[in-house]
Amino acid sequence: MRRLGLLLLVPLLLACGRKGPPVVPKSRVPEAVSQLSAYPRGKAVVLTWRMPRRNTDGSALSPLEGFLVLRGEVTRAVVAGTCRCEFREVGFVDLDSPKDAEISGGRVRYTDRDAALAWGHTYAYRVIPLTRDKVRGVASKEVVLHLPPLPPPPRNVRAEARDAAVLLRWDPPPLSPEARLAGYNVYRSTKPGSYGTEPVNRQVLTGTSFMDMGLKNGVAYFYTVRSAGMAQPPWNEGEPSREVTATPRDTTPPAPPRGLQAVAGKGRVRLIWEPNTEADLGGYRVYRAEGPERTPRPIATLPPHRTTFTDEKVRRGVTYVYTVTALDNAPSANESPPAAQVTATPQ
Repeated sequence: MRRLGLLLLVPLLLACGRKGPPVVPKSRVPEAVSQLSAYPRGKAVVLTWRMPRRNTDGSALSPLEGFLVLRGEVTRAVVAGTCRCEFREVGFVDLDSPKDAEISGGRVRYTDRDAALAWGHTYAYRVIPLTRDKVRGVASKEVVLHLPPLPPPPRNVRAEARDAAVLLRWDPPPLSPEARLAGYNVYRSTKPGSYGTEPVNRQVLTGTSFMDMGLKNGVAYFYTVRSAGMAQPPWNEGEPSREVTATPRDTTPPAPPRGLQAVAGKGRVRLIWEPNTEADLGGYRVYRAEGPERTPRPIATLPPHRTTFTDEKVRRGVTYVYTVTALDNAPSANESPPAAQVTATPQ
């Protein structure tokens, strides 16, 4: 019986070492992107979406290579959110080297610049994640966009530098019967030809001017203006206007000095005044004239901490007229109106 047991055990041991057919691991599929939206921008369409966070089985998201962008033209009615059209790949967002795309905070912004896009047509878009193992994720829901005719850009845009501000003016564009104009959006940059996606104005401008305030003096700002076909995002904006630039500068002078007094002495006249309190005070300028009929001329420029001046280039018995102005520290100093004139006759 013992020998029979050993004979039965040998086949069992051999069976444990036998290999069966290989088991192919199940590919993990990324879930669909979310919050897919589309809006027209000039002669292009801008798509935005949020990247998926996990795979469809709930596991951690497989490493992504990028996203496939598919587009179809809607030639018949959209039924129950489904586009009756043929989708084809029109773009790919490579996460390592994105083209026509911006990626930030888990969101993707892609611009479809296909010259085949035609205004007055309706298009549907889908986005599909693609893993580094070339596994396609779940396709997103379609987003449908109608491209209405775009309003042309405003004409004759001008920029005028002000103190910490720039005043923009423009002329309305000529409109075709099909185009709709809701207003204008102003875009600003400190680099020529490089603008963000959000205008400076909070609401679409219905007028033809805009004062951009709170700027830094001495910095060159660049602007472009777009006509908007809608009053709310997406604005259905047309092409940008020609670029204009302006550099704000300090044009606000200090207040005139107060409390100016003149004390005559032997061969001299001493001037005293109250200090100005402006944060950008650059100094003072002293003016003098011989007699009230003559125009005062500058005789001294003083630093901001000096609020006295002694004039020793005078003649006895001559009546002199004095005044003082304040200067700021702008590159081209702004000068205040003169202080109230005072007279003195040295002995």
